[in-house]
Amino acid sequence: MTSVQPSPRPILDDPGTAVVLVTVVKARNQQHQQELADSAIRHWQSAAARDAERRGQTPHSTRPVALSMFVSGDGHEVLAYARYTGDSPPPTGPAAQGAGGPRWWTYGPDEPMSIPFRPYRVVRGSAEDGATSPESFPVAFFTMDEQTSAQRWVDDMLRGEEEREGADRDYPGALAAHLQVSLDERRVLSFSEWRSEAQAAAHIAEVWAPFLERLGATGALYRHYRTVAA
Repeated sequence: MTSVQPSPRPILDDPGTAVVLVTVVKARNQQHQQELADSAIRHWQSAAARDAERRGQTPHSTRPVALSMFVSGDGHEVLAYARYTGDSPPPTGPAAQGAGGPRWWTYGPDEPMSIPFRPYRVVRGSAEDGATSPESFPVAFFTMDEQTSAQRWVDDMLRGEEEREGADRDYPGALAAHLQVSLDERRVLSFSEWRSEAQAAAHIAEVWAPFLERLGATGALYRHYRTVAA
C-alpha cells in the first residue's frame, strides 16, 4: 500500500481509469469534514490491502486505483472520488469507497449514494499550462430525463458553448473541465479545475448560474484534501 501525501493536483483524467465512484456526504462543520475524510481514507486503505491479497485469485476483477477526498468551502460536504480499473463496474454502497462494510460517514440518517461514472470528455481551459496547481474544484451533477442520454447531452452542451464562447474558451483561471457520464446514462458529472476559488465563483455567477438553476443541477465548490493510492 502506497500512501500519497496531499498533492498539488489530483488526477481526474487518468487514461487507465475505467470507472469512478463518487459519493457526497453531508458534514456538520469543517472539523467534521476532516473526520469524515480521514475515516474514508482509513477504510479505503484497509479495503485496498485486502483487494491486493485477493488479486491473484481474481485477476480480471475491478481493482482500486486511488481515492481523492475533497471538502466544500462552506464546511458542509465531503466528496469521495474513487478511481477503478478493470473489466466490470465496481460495487456500489459503502464498500464502493473502500469502506469494507462499516460506514465511514458519521452524520445524518440517510445513507449517501455512490454513483459510478465513466470518464467521457475533457476540455482544457485557457489558463492551462501543465504546471499550475488548481485551488478550486467546482462540481455539478445533472440528471437526465428519460429521453436524453448523458453522452449526447454533454456533446450538445459543449457544442453550444463553443458556438457562444469560441473553441478557446478564454475563461480567466480555468484549467480544465472533466465531463463524466454515469453508467446508466442518467447523470452527468462536471468536475472542473480552477486557479482560484474567486475566479471559479465569478465564472459560475456570470456564466453558469442561470444554466444550473434551469436544469436543477446540484453541486458545490470543493478543495482537494488528500489522495491515497492502492
